Amino acid sequence: MPKQTETAKPEQAADERFKYADIAKNVKAIRQALGKSVMEMSRLTHISRTYITDFERGNKIPTTKYLRYLYDEHRVNVNYV
Repeated sequence: MPKQTETAKPEQAADERFKYADIAKNVKAIRQALGKSVMEMSRLTHISRTYITDFERGNKIPTTKYLRYLYDEHRVNVNYV
């Protein structure tokens, strides 16, 4: 007999969506403090605009490449993120 797959409960889906909310707020605040648009950050880091937007919304976590750019170019303490 095939296994039945469980569907995520609405509250679980909401938890997943906002699990990176604090990181998202910090990353967006840093970008804004640097006076950069999402498009500029995309060009400078070679990370797609949509991916940056996703982690600024809390849907994904920032890549190591992005964090390294913040540190190398702007001396941002990545522990803050």
